[in-house]
Amino acid sequence: MTRSLLVAAGIHVGGHPRPLLPPTDLELDAGEVRVLVGEPGPAHTTLALVLAGRFRPDAGEVRLDGSTADRDRRVAVALVDVPGVSEPDEKVPFGTVLGEELAMAGRPSRRAAVREWAPDLALEVRTEDTPVERRTELLLRSAALRPGVRVLVLTLPDRWGVTPAQWQPVAAELAAEGLAVLVTVGETSRHLVGVAVGEIGGAA
Repeated sequence: MTRSLLVAAGIHVGGHPRPLLPPTDLELDAGEVRVLVGEPGPAHTTLALVLAGRFRPDAGEVRLDGSTADRDRRVAVALVDVPGVSEPDEKVPFGTVLGEELAMAGRPSRRAAVREWAPDLALEVRTEDTPVERRTELLLRSAALRPGVRVLVLTLPDRWGVTPAQWQPVAAELAAEGLAVLVTVGETSRHLVGVAVGEIGGAA
């Protein structure tokens, strides 16, 4: 029996008046796109941080290739546009954001290199004025370039109005290259998603 790449079993983070993350299970394989649905709130960010080994849950565990070592997941799990964690500053030119992303991936990151990588964009335009579906795509693609990355976690793209029809093609393409892709969305996107859907708070 093949073991899933990333497994979260009953991960839970307490809080008042509500938990930051209700008990949640997840299994994610290489080459797979999965979606977890939950109401907008801290659970999305908390889940991403726990999966990436940046925050210890109060209960449950996360395993990457059977290992529970947080340090392994800090390298292997890339957090994409996570509120308060990896979302770009809206006032910064998106060309600057892309340059930083390419530098993190060990790629050339000067303006000419960024322009070659994304020739359709006006790099001096602020992030908030860059088409949201294109910036989501480029954030996914640049995160996938980082050495050692095996899992991408994209958080609440629908908060910007990015629909499943806009992010699913690039997610599927990256999965076809062997990456595991997890996307968390709000309830309004539930019936628009064409892949397996689970729940934040969906522990067995």
